[in-house]
Amino acid sequence: MDDASGTNGTQPGTYLYQTDFGKLASINYAIVNKGLAAYPVYKFKTLKSYFPHLKSTREFITGANYLGNIRIDIRSRYEEPPMALFNTAAGIVLGKIAEKLSAIEESYEGTKEFTARKIHEVFSDKTVNYTDPHDGGVGISQNDSSVAMSQRIDLSQENWFAFTDNYGTSEEKAFVAYFKDYVERLKAIYNKIYLVRNERQFHIYSFEAGERFEPDYVLFLQKNREDGYEQLQIFIEPKGSHLVANDQWKEDFLLQMKDEAIAKKIFVDDNKYLIWGFHFFNTELRSAEFSADMQTLISNT
Repeated sequence: MDDASGTNGTQPGTYLYQTDFGKLASINYAIVNKGLAAYPVYKFKTLKSYFPHLKSTREFITGANYLGNIRIDIRSRYEEPPMALFNTAAGIVLGKIAEKLSAIEESYEGTKEFTARKIHEVFSDKTVNYTDPHDGGVGISQNDSSVAMSQRIDLSQENWFAFTDNYGTSEEKAFVAYFKDYVERLKAIYNKIYLVRNERQFHIYSFEAGERFEPDYVLFLQKNREDGYEQLQIFIEPKGSHLVANDQWKEDFLLQMKDEAIAKKIFVDDNKYLIWGFHFFNTELRSAEFSADMQTLISNT
């Protein structure tokens, strides 16, 4: 970049100073870190979607495979530029890189291998805010007076539901109420039962086209065996009738899991890990299919 004074690096008294992001971060890490904050594409979750193996923002800034070795040329009247000029130069270069990143169309190849991660690494306490709650639907508590009595539940008192409430759609509330009726029967078979709502905390990719999918719920079931335990992880998607046909690929993907998903073990053990997906939950169009799916859990002895 050229200094704002108008010098172009060819006139007497101008200097060319060369550095890179790794060196600049070692001098003043805050300059680069604050520069990233000006562009949404540099949010860590977004960076992670472009660079799946990235471990931290610091690695992105200093790593040779990321920003670390990207050169910054500064032409100015200063033999060694002041921090204000470093700040300006870093911002200009980061802006150009942000444009390039944003223009990249994300594409993924789905994998059938699911690698274990600790629950707390994926799910965390999360406060959700809604500016336009809809009666009986999104933004309304499952225990709200506007919810049908048959579906009204104080989830803060239910130890099988991971969060204190459910603010999902009417179809989601219908599913949670439906699931509650199965809990006692499941307790007769499984030692642990946890239903977790996915508040945009994880996503998966279809096996064939690598299409991104954020299932609304994941159900964890665990039962003890003589030589360890069996753990079931089941992805569940309540779906409004008007969306069933359009999102058919999601249901097809869910139904592939039982036969094709592979639970990849990090450590050798005698436990059994199963990954399933169910039909859409829809009271109008998928009632029989979903009930049959649930019955497989009851008969899984």
